[in-house]
Amino acid sequence: MRGKDALDRRLPGFAVAARHGRKLLVLRDLDAETCPPALLQRLMAAPVTRLCLRIAVRTAEAWLMADRSGIAGALGVAISTIPRDPEADPTPKQRLRRIAEGARNRSVRAAFAGSDQQAQAWVADFIQTRWSPERGRALAPSLDKALLRLAALARS
Repeated sequence: MRGKDALDRRLPGFAVAARHGRKLLVLRDLDAETCPPALLQRLMAAPVTRLCLRIAVRTAEAWLMADRSGIAGALGVAISTIPRDPEADPTPKQRLRRIAEGARNRSVRAAFAGSDQQAQAWVADFIQTRWSPERGRALAPSLDKALLRLAALARS
């Protein structure tokens, strides 16, 4: 969506849509910020019932690596190369790229060595075909909170 700043500017419009009955999930990376609750408060001071704004601690790539067996299998690397506490890593996007550079699968190495678009296409395919948020929630507390909030949104 052209970065977090563009997303932040669109949040008021998303809130309006949610107030008019749309159920929306908005995912934003924490990046260099230090406190997810403070960021949520700054971005949306007044909660909107049908708008689920969630913060991936550091970046969404931490959530992907939280499914250690899924990402290791997709990358073709040993599970031991995947961090056990992905949200503690200050640069999960770069960590994922470094792990992918050591993949046995040539197409994985090529995707991550190429343009950001190639890496993003690989990640999108992984999410659609192999990623299990249920497996990942135990190692990524922010993912667990997002899944709980999403379930509540679905029931509303």
